[in-house]
Amino acid sequence: MGEKLISKEHEDLIANLKQDVQQAFQNVTGNDQFWCRTLVRAVFSYFEAHSFVIRSATLKMLKPEGSNFESIAKIALLADTAYQPSKTGKLEDTGEPKTAFINLFAFTLRTYAETGGMSAADIEKFFGDNAFNQLQRAKKVRDRLTHPKQLVDITVTPAEVLDVTNAFHWVSEFVSDIEALLANADQQTTPSEKP
Repeated sequence: MGEKLISKEHEDLIANLKQDVQQAFQNVTGNDQFWCRTLVRAVFSYFEAHSFVIRSATLKMLKPEGSNFESIAKIALLADTAYQPSKTGKLEDTGEPKTAFINLFAFTLRTYAETGGMSAADIEKFFGDNAFNQLQRAKKVRDRLTHPKQLVDITVTPAEVLDVTNAFHWVSEFVSDIEALLANADQQTTPSEKP
């Protein structure tokens, strides 16, 4: 491997957002709604940023496989941009694709895991875990907080705090396992194979 997949700036970004999550979690005691809402927002800010960083790292590892359209589609999805032909037939960047958060996040994690060398069985085990369901429920809480229509929309229950917390730990464990595989693969690369 040899090439650093995640820049120092991105490492610092993730570390700072993780500290925000930890601080919010420490202050959630007593069901204080300000801190419950802050925890949800901090966790999803972490997820959004970490997803971007992981997509960037995965793009460095993925290479298109000739006429394998799926490998090209993966690269296009990870690139966070979409293309359409213009009226004159030129390819134009249409900006970020409108992919649902859960779908893109799951795709990002799965592709990172596959590219990092995780077995298909281990990937399925992670996605079969109840914490992935909790992530989906937590996303609904985040949506409700982001677009409140009534007072109940900004109330976060203890069960929802648990969903958000478990989702955060699930993502952290999944990414940690992938990064351990990548580090192990990098260590097994002989010095003559490194650039």
